[in-house]
Amino acid sequence: MSRTTVPVQTSPQPLSVESLTKLAGAGVILAYATGMVVVNAYLLSFGVADFSLFRARFIITGLVFLGIIFVSSGCPLVAWRLFTSLWRGSHKPAFDMRFAIRRRKPSSRSSEPIHRINEVFLSVIFLAIPVATRALLNIPLHLTFVIYFFAAVTGLLLSMAGYVFIVMRRNRDIDTVSSPVNSSRGVRTMPLWLFAAALSVFLVPYVGGTVYIFSSNVYSHIPEQFGGASPTDQVLSIKNDDVAGVRQLGIVVSHKGTTGN
Repeated sequence: MSRTTVPVQTSPQPLSVESLTKLAGAGVILAYATGMVVVNAYLLSFGVADFSLFRARFIITGLVFLGIIFVSSGCPLVAWRLFTSLWRGSHKPAFDMRFAIRRRKPSSRSSEPIHRINEVFLSVIFLAIPVATRALLNIPLHLTFVIYFFAAVTGLLLSMAGYVFIVMRRNRDIDTVSSPVNSSRGVRTMPLWLFAAALSVFLVPYVGGTVYIFSSNVYSHIPEQFGGASPTDQVLSIKNDDVAGVRQLGIVVSHKGTTGN
C-alpha cells in the first residue's frame, strides 16, 4: 500500500512587535547615515562638513533620498507588471494591493472588465507617482531623467544585493550561484564571492553617482521642509539713508516701496 505525501501550505506569520521595532530602528539608522552622506557631499562643495550627531535633518534627507530610489525603481516595475499581466491575458497572476504586493492566484474574475479597468487604473497611479514626486520635491525637469535613471539602477542593484544577503543568511552552506541556460549546455555556475564582487563593481559606481548627482544638482532645489537646501527668501527692511551702506556689504537692494525714517 503506497503512501501519498500531501504538501501542507502554511500562511506567513505576522511580524512581531520586536521584529517591527528592530526593522524601524534599522530604517532610521539607514536613513540617518544616508542623509549624513548626502548633506556632507553637498557641504563639501563649499569646503565645510557637518558630522554632528542627533540631527533630525539627516533623517529627513535620508528618507527623501531613499524614497527617490524606491519611487524611481519600484513604481515603474509595479506598473509594468500590472500592464503585462493585463496584456498577456486572464490566466496570468496579477498583484494584490490589500497589504503587500504579492501574486494572486489565477482566477476567472481577472477576465472581468472591471478587473481590467482596476489594473489599468493602478498602472496609471504607479506611473504618476514619480511625476508627482518630482513636482513635490521641486526637482528640475532637465535633471529628472538623470537622477531617476541612476536611482532606478541603484534600487535594482540594491535589491539584488539584499536578495543575495537574505539567501546567504538562510542557507549558510551556499557557495555558488547558478544561472540556467539552454538544456544542451546545462547549468552555468559561478562562485558566490565572484558574483558578489561583480555585483559590487556595478553597485558602488551607481550608488556614488546617485549620491553625487543628488547632492550637487538636486539637493539645492528641494524645499527645506523636506530636508533640502533650497534657499528661502527673506525680506529686510532698511531706512533710505542706509541703502548705500548696505550695498557696500554686497547686499542687493531693490526698492519695493518707500518707508519713512
